[in-house]
Amino acid sequence: MRVVLFLALMLAGAARAEPAVPREGEATCASPVAAAYTAASLKKRFGADARITRVPGAEGEKLKALVLFDKDPARRIEVIFSDDKLTKASGYRLPEEGGKWTVAGLAPGADVAAVEAANGAPFEVSGFDWDYGGYIEDFHGGKLANLPGGCTLSIRFAVDGDLPEGMSGDGVKIASTDKRLRGAGAKVSSIMVNFPARP
Repeated sequence: MRVVLFLALMLAGAARAEPAVPREGEATCASPVAAAYTAASLKKRFGADARITRVPGAEGEKLKALVLFDKDPARRIEVIFSDDKLTKASGYRLPEEGGKWTVAGLAPGADVAAVEAANGAPFEVSGFDWDYGGYIEDFHGGKLANLPGGCTLSIRFAVDGDLPEGMSGDGVKIASTDKRLRGAGAKVSSIMVNFPARP
């Protein structure tokens, strides 16, 4: 009887236990960050591995954000919020090339062919050399358009060195099948997981 009671108590404790804090691996719509998290709940869960700071945004803007694993560049994740009180997570950014996280099997540093294979279809990239350049603008109905759980991806490419003519500027669209894009050695420079907008 005592053995049965002991086992029951152990099982009840395991059911209440918080899942282990993820430190690397496949990132999803729910892990290591989910839309329901606030800065306060993330700080409670991740402890000293979570701190509020400012991170680069578009057009030179600095965004107030919560950063996980700030002292470990390979695990660093920037959680972005849509409100000043940091209660509505809008998404999170993965580390730069060499990080310990992947999304749909992809990480910064992936080439055009790898992204196209993960998407299962060609895609379209905006022209380079401006603040919003190099982003995938259309996944053409591929698997990366919407992830299980309802989140989406923002994937940006960068090119080291000179760009072929006709690949720069606002309004320019480049197909992933364009030989110039692959020939220029375009690689994923950033990945962000975006949560659905919250009221």
